[in-house]
Amino acid sequence: MSSTVVNVGIDLGVKSMHQAVGFDTEGQKITGLIKFNTTTADLDKLIDELGREKQLRFMMEPTAMAWMPVAQYLLAKGYQAFLVSAEKVHDLRKFYSKHAKNDRLDAETLARIPFICPDALSPPSIDDSEVNMLRRWVKMQDRLTHTIADCKRRILDLVGFAVPKLKIDSRTIFSPIGRQILKEYLSPHKVKNMGHKCFKEALMPFITQEQGEAFIDAVYEALSDADMLYGDDGVLDWEGLHEEIRINIELLEHNENALEQVGERIQVLYKSLHPSGNLETIYGVGKETAPVYVAALSGRQFKEKGFRSFCGVIPKTKQSGYSNQKEKMTKAGPPWLRRALYMSADTARKWDPQLARLYYQHRMRGAPHTKAICAVMARMADRILKIFEEDRYYELQDLEGRPISSSTAKQIIKERFTVSKNTMIRQRKWNRDLISA
Repeated sequence: MSSTVVNVGIDLGVKSMHQAVGFDTEGQKITGLIKFNTTTADLDKLIDELGREKQLRFMMEPTAMAWMPVAQYLLAKGYQAFLVSAEKVHDLRKFYSKHAKNDRLDAETLARIPFICPDALSPPSIDDSEVNMLRRWVKMQDRLTHTIADCKRRILDLVGFAVPKLKIDSRTIFSPIGRQILKEYLSPHKVKNMGHKCFKEALMPFITQEQGEAFIDAVYEALSDADMLYGDDGVLDWEGLHEEIRINIELLEHNENALEQVGERIQVLYKSLHPSGNLETIYGVGKETAPVYVAALSGRQFKEKGFRSFCGVIPKTKQSGYSNQKEKMTKAGPPWLRRALYMSADTARKWDPQLARLYYQHRMRGAPHTKAICAVMARMADRILKIFEEDRYYELQDLEGRPISSSTAKQIIKERFTVSKNTMIRQRKWNRDLISA
């Protein structure tokens, strides 16, 4: 192979053809725009046009999954392939051409990345199929969770305006008896014709001891009130509304079943990639969130606090002269990773004295709950990275770093780092006054 190095930027197209352009080591363009598809014939033709005997380095964005077959083939041929974040490419393209955006500019920008910011080049992790599979399943789990939440919100909105007197929480309305009412009996006319006694008998097999018969009585009363509220003028099409809610319930249950299957698949991959399960020894990390961290960390190398940056939980900085301001979080990382980290941090600060102290200090300075949790998230990211890399059991420690039991930790938090209700009320009032000012 020749010692001549060619940097090739590839603008990947999901539906259209890919476009590539080559630059030499002096930053001069040495090829025109080369268009090709993801086929072995087109990829071989691309290599021939660039110079098969040369040292070719290919740069591309992680566009959907279009990068994987291209990178796999080029790597198998003995060439180098790198991924560059879309944000880096966007910023550099704006520097070269502020008011234009096209495929040629994107390809040229990618080819220039090695000269401008070589640290932005990331080797694609395509060797470990389990890691890539776990990442895809975790992303699917996140999408399904949001879809389920949207379905529930839609159902609650429909029930809220149709039966205003039915004041029940989401946990009850999506319980077995709640779903049965939504599917079969959310029609005041039908329930009125059945009568109170028959209505109660039909729902008794679904009632729990906690809910009791009083719950059925309350539902019957609410439906009767809705019947009188809307009357018989046809203002509300009960049959159409009932059908709409029934379809939403079916969609909800379909997505819930899919989510359960995805969760089972994730657990199989997680146990294969992290058999020790040591991540779950960290307070706040459980079997639902641990696979998310394994998916994010596997196949990647981070510096001491690099995982914070990857998660997007570090603040933006703005320094000039004697001024040095810290602004909001960058939120640069994957949203599904940040959501898991938020839940872990919120739980961990209730069990870990060191994190509880950090949360308490921010609250006492006037920070709202969410802002204080964001500070805990950064510290939590460091711990997750350390335990994953060392693959060891996490040991709960007091403020001086001495090992302690969970009961002792809870006692320390209760005595020293509990935010009182008066403090919460005072801070809410202060924040409202600040917003209205």
